[in-house]
Amino acid sequence: MFDFGPSFLWVIVNLLVLYFILKIILFKPVTEFMENRSISIEKDLENASKSKAEAEQLRQERMQKLLSLEDETEQILREAHLKAQKEYEEIINAAYERAESLMAKAEENIAAQREEMYKNLRNEIVSLALSSASKVIEANMDNKANRALVDKFIKEEGAA
Repeated sequence: MFDFGPSFLWVIVNLLVLYFILKIILFKPVTEFMENRSISIEKDLENASKSKAEAEQLRQERMQKLLSLEDETEQILREAHLKAQKEYEEIINAAYERAESLMAKAEENIAAQREEMYKNLRNEIVSLALSSASKVIEANMDNKANRALVDKFIKEEGAA
């Protein structure tokens, strides 16, 4: 079946020479390439894990900043609300004071007008009373004395 003659030896020698040539030319560069590639992959994995850790740390820092900004925003909103409430109360109080001042001036004005109206009315009543009394009596009496008499009468009766 198998013939182990001289050609068999030559085949073995050729295979050994081919193996050593391939080992030097092909296997050594491929092995070096594979080792370099595995080293490169390990470095990339280490860099990726470092980057992931840095990214996580940055994410945590950003979350902390976001939370502090939310707290600061709430504080600013609270302060603005309090300030607005204070200004609202000041405006309302100023409006009430102004309204009370206007009411007081209006009441004083009304009282002054009422007093003026009473004076005018009293003078009109006195004039009418004197006019009607002079027509009734048709006497030649002093106007000042009549006016004093009518004023005294009005005051006594409570019409003034």
